[in-house]
Amino acid sequence: MTIDEGATVGEGSEIEDRAKVRHLVRIGEQATIGKSAELQAGTVIGDGSSIGSRSRLEGTFGDELKVGTRSRLLGGATWGHSAEIGEGVRVQVDQRSRFADGTDLADKASISDSYVRGELSMGDGATVAGGKESLSMLGDGVAIGAGASLNGAIRVRDGVEVGESAQLEGPARRNPESLPTELDADCEVLDRARIQPGARLGERTLVGSSTEVGTQVVTGAGTEIGSRAAVGDFSRLNGSVIGDGALIGHGVDTGHAAHVGEGVVVEDNAVIEPYARVEDEGYVPRGSVICESEA
Repeated sequence: MTIDEGATVGEGSEIEDRAKVRHLVRIGEQATIGKSAELQAGTVIGDGSSIGSRSRLEGTFGDELKVGTRSRLLGGATWGHSAEIGEGVRVQVDQRSRFADGTDLADKASISDSYVRGELSMGDGATVAGGKESLSMLGDGVAIGAGASLNGAIRVRDGVEVGESAQLEGPARRNPESLPTELDADCEVLDRARIQPGARLGERTLVGSSTEVGTQVVTGAGTEIGSRAAVGDFSRLNGSVIGDGALIGHGVDTGHAAHVGEGVVVEDNAVIEPYARVEDEGYVPRGSVICESEA
């Protein structure tokens, strides 16, 4: 093992063969540092932590940290207590990130070009890769399912849940015409759904499984979009309900409490006014206006 000058090791801690403890590292009591692990300069490891073999860490980590083998937690972030990190995890974030107590990153999860502001849960193989010029942001209490991917500049607020194998896309580069994809508090995006760049989902928006939401779609608070539906680019759903299998064209506007039934086809630039209802399997021609009185 290698322990550089200025490093301190707490009582009862064990450092296994070929591990490297760099300058000014502080290791708490009853911690275990696995074989060939490396703690980079200035890193702090809390009491009762366990670091798997061949892992590399940089930052400030709370008590009872558990890290699997071959993981990389780099960039100098601050981590709370009782974080659970699986095998082969890759995190490259800067010092702005604050991972809260109870953060749980499963095997082969990865985060890059992003910053985190709270408790985070990620399933096996989930990926967050922000834009190179515009970072992604993850709020508190965010859960990302196994195999899900968030790519580009995406703002995810508190309490958002992203299902397994869902795909969220944001712009990869910053320019005046590129809006970040935004999910407001308590949104839920179910398994295999796809969100295109520039979409803005209001609080408590629900996107059903295998549904696609187009570029720069905007939803109001409490919007519900069913499973296997599609919403075209630049549409605005203002607190409406969209049924399973519905096809919403480009530039469609649906008002507050409007209801579009299952299997409905709404063509481009149509308007469904507040409280209006389109029954299951209905059809709304291009540019039409559906009023409540017509329901």
